Amino acid sequence: MKKIIPLIAVLLLFLSANGQEISFKASVSNSQISLGERFRLTYTVNANASGFEQPDLSAFNVYSGPNQGSNVQIINGSFSQTISYYYILAPKSEGTFTIGPAVIRIGNGRIKSNEVTITVSKGSASQQSQGQKNNNQTANSSNAGDNLFIKAIVNKSDVSLSEAVSVTYKIYSKYSQINFSDLRFPTFNGFYTEEIPMNKNDKLEVEQYNGSNWYTAELKRTLLFPQKSGSLEIPSLEATCLVRERAQAQSFFDQFFGGGYKDIEVKVKSKPHKLNVKSHPTTGKPADFHGAVGKFDLSATVDKENVKSGDAITFNFEISGNGNLKLIEAPEFTFPSEFESYEPQVKDNIKVSSAGMSGSRVFSYLLIPRAGGEYSLGPFTYSYFSNIKNEYVSETLPAIKIEVQKSAGDPVFAGRSGSSSAPKKLSSDIRFINLNDGELEPINEPAFFLSKSFVFLSLIPPVGLVLLLVVRQRKSERRNNLRFYKKKEAGGIAQKRLKKAGELLKSNNQGAFYEEVFRTLYGYLSDKLVIPTAKLSKENISTELTKKGVPETNISELQRILGQCEFARYAPGGATGMSGLYNETKILIEALEKYLK
Repeated sequence: MKKIIPLIAVLLLFLSANGQEISFKASVSNSQISLGERFRLTYTVNANASGFEQPDLSAFNVYSGPNQGSNVQIINGSFSQTISYYYILAPKSEGTFTIGPAVIRIGNGRIKSNEVTITVSKGSASQQSQGQKNNNQTANSSNAGDNLFIKAIVNKSDVSLSEAVSVTYKIYSKYSQINFSDLRFPTFNGFYTEEIPMNKNDKLEVEQYNGSNWYTAELKRTLLFPQKSGSLEIPSLEATCLVRERAQAQSFFDQFFGGGYKDIEVKVKSKPHKLNVKSHPTTGKPADFHGAVGKFDLSATVDKENVKSGDAITFNFEISGNGNLKLIEAPEFTFPSEFESYEPQVKDNIKVSSAGMSGSRVFSYLLIPRAGGEYSLGPFTYSYFSNIKNEYVSETLPAIKIEVQKSAGDPVFAGRSGSSSAPKKLSSDIRFINLNDGELEPINEPAFFLSKSFVFLSLIPPVGLVLLLVVRQRKSERRNNLRFYKKKEAGGIAQKRLKKAGELLKSNNQGAFYEEVFRTLYGYLSDKLVIPTAKLSKENISTELTKKGVPETNISELQRILGQCEFARYAPGGATGMSGLYNETKILIEALEKYLK
């Protein structure tokens, strides 16, 4: 009986759940709104469902969503379950808009929701003023506006071009619990940006500010490198928060349990900061200065100093210290003419923190000497701008001696850059023919000349030479048309990066997953639109995609995914639907490929 009774209870719950009529309804918080006013769109289904497909929302700005929630209740033996999907939207223009039905999968079938209609009016100035007044009264009556604010903390206000600036957006609250219904991260125009890792801690910390204690939490930390001089603005971060305040008890039960509470929506926004960016002085500017800013140490090494001609040498030029390391390009060095050199490989060991960008960047050059002798690599001079001294610094590293042993078949160079001597004249330039008769025996084997093996081996050098020329030609074309090839290969590279995001999804590494999806989309758009990543913003992405003929639905979907990634990366507890986001990103990239060719 102990085993049978629980089974009967579960069966009754199942029958009760399946006996109810399935409904999928759409509703809005307000069907008549003013232009720019936000409203909530909610879809509710009373069954276990999956595969939610949203309608066309291109007529609205999507500030949040789709957000998902669920609720299960058992009341007097009656079982009920509801799943809700909701958005925070705002209309883009006036008029009457009909939001089509959403679709959801239940079991093996699919059902549609009802349509909803929104009427958007401009609204008179007095109405807007009255609405604003009412909002202010709500905030003032609860002191919510005075008990919650966001502050942008910038470590410096006067910098040089490409000098690191740290900005931290921090929320201060008198409430011990905060929920974000909307979080809008800024777009840094005119900066190269690097995200600073934050502590994986969702708990609020206590900090003393202006003589009182506040609950604080960091929302975003970014390292900025200004890319143009003049006055640049560090923009605001906006958030809509839901806070819970104690209210007057309305019933006996409220009094018994310590009073009632009410949830209040508070909109907060940090103040923008002005940054004065000074250009580098033109007086005394070295010819080999190419934008490195910071405090650096230089070193030049080779993996071996004694080699045979034809053997490879790896020459490493290392720049270490604190500065804009990821923006430093490979220096242009001149090597002896007898050395064949190749494009350097870049190896980074760089950390990003509030103190700046530190570590090292190593440029590894592959060199192959083609003739014997003694050679000198260098001396090597490199210049950078010291933001501490406010002047250019040029350092010269001593030359490196290389001893190259001559090998058979070395080519003779008319003018040698090394110290090796010219080919020596033989003591005797005529050799006598040996006249001694030898006993020769006939060979009955077939002649090698013109045989199949001879022809095959003879074809190897010219075929190999042709293949080598083709490969070198393609490499040369790629170097000369790097933007074209990046644009051509952007889709394939994005799919490879998505595979990495899929691995992070399987391991449930939430932060790294959203970071990878965000970087995948930004890298893809940078290559396809031929815009540097540092100059990408949501505004110019939308503008360029519209010029390319990309449908508004795809652009809105892109902005939604980017916003969801940013929200999940920085908002406490903001991550939902990782699997769905992964599939949506994959489908979106495939759709964009049709227009961005």
